[in-house]
Amino acid sequence: MPIVQPNTSSLASYSSQRGFNIVEVLVATLVASIGMLGIASLQINSVNTASVSYTHTQAMSSLQQMVDLLRADSSAAKAGNYNLPSGNGTTLVSFADMTATPSSTDSIATQKTYYWLKNLEASLPNSSAGIACDTEGMCALRIRFQNADRKKSVSSMNGATLIQTVSVQL
Repeated sequence: MPIVQPNTSSLASYSSQRGFNIVEVLVATLVASIGMLGIASLQINSVNTASVSYTHTQAMSSLQQMVDLLRADSSAAKAGNYNLPSGNGTTLVSFADMTATPSSTDSIATQKTYYWLKNLEASLPNSSAGIACDTEGMCALRIRFQNADRKKSVSSMNGATLIQTVSVQL
């Protein structure tokens, strides 16, 4: 039986190949760093998108609150008592434009509109609104607001002034 001698040339090359090379470690670190930066960018974009979505939700919620107020007092709405400013609703009014807190002698519509604008300003800073109801009960409500995220680098919608409009038949 012949004895097979191990190939020493392959063992020599194997022993010189053991371990990691410093270049391999640096490349692996670079790839991992780029991956982590991508994950961080994705997280930042996600937070900004959630912020913008929350702002739009607040605007729609405020509009729905006023629609509910108009439906609850439709006779005053049809008479134009809720119109802001008293007119066609194309000019928008902010809470800062309100001259004084309504007194107990003011109409219920004036009081409700005042407090609705106050709540609108609290939930959407720098917002303004317009309400126009005709005698047939067709009402158009508009809110102008800014997105919550003021940074324009992530999306062209961020920091933009937007107008949300709702039309409703009472």
